[in-house]
Amino acid sequence: MTTAHTTPRHRLAILADPTIAGSVIAPVGAYQLLHLADWSDIAALSVAAIFPATATIYEATRKRRLNALGALSLVAVLIGLGAALWLRDPRVLLVKDSIVTGIIGLAFLGSLATTQPLAYRLGRQFAGDRVPVIDSPQRLHGYRIVSAVWGVALVGEAALRVALSYVLSTATVVTISPLLSVAVFGAVTVWTVRRARRHAGTGTDSTAVAARVALS
Repeated sequence: MTTAHTTPRHRLAILADPTIAGSVIAPVGAYQLLHLADWSDIAALSVAAIFPATATIYEATRKRRLNALGALSLVAVLIGLGAALWLRDPRVLLVKDSIVTGIIGLAFLGSLATTQPLAYRLGRQFAGDRVPVIDSPQRLHGYRIVSAVWGVALVGEAALRVALSYVLSTATVVTISPLLSVAVFGAVTVWTVRRARRHAGTGTDSTAVAARVALS
C-alpha cells in the first residue's frame, strides 16, 4: 500500500487547474486588483464573475457536454449580473453562488419525500450499476440519510453566505466565499466517504462516488 505525497509540483498543478484557477483564484485576484484601482464593487464583481463562467464553458467544451451543475452556474452568473446592475446592489453578485448551492440543497431535501432520493438518482446516473437498486427499507433509509445531510449542508452554506454578505465587507466576503464552499463540500464529502466505508455492501457505499462526480 502506497502513501500519496503532495509535492510542490503537485500543488502547483492543482492551482493551475482551469476549474480551480477560473472559479477561485482568478475571481478573487481580479476583484482585489480592481478594488485597489478604485473600481466600484459592482464593476469589480462583474469582471470577477466572468472567470468562473469562462471556466464552466471551457470545461463544457473540453468534455463536450454541459452538465446540470455547469448550466445552473452559468444561469446564476447571468442572474447575478443582471440583478446587480438593475438593483445597483453588489451584494447580489456576492451571493450568486448561493443560488446554485441553495437549489441543489433544496432538491436533495425535496427528494426525501420520494422513493428515489437524489443521492440514489445521482448514484445511478454517474456510477451506474455500482449503485444497487433500492430493494429494501434499509437501503432507502441509507440514501435518505445521505440526501438529508447533503441538503441541509448545501442550504446552510447558501444561507450562511447570504448572512455574511450583510455583516462583512465586500472584499472579505469575496475572499472567504470560495473557502466556505471548499469547507462545506469537503466536510460533507469526507463524511459521505467515511459513512460509505462503514456501510460497504449495504447499497449506500457508492453515493460518495456519485456525490463527488456530480458536484465536481
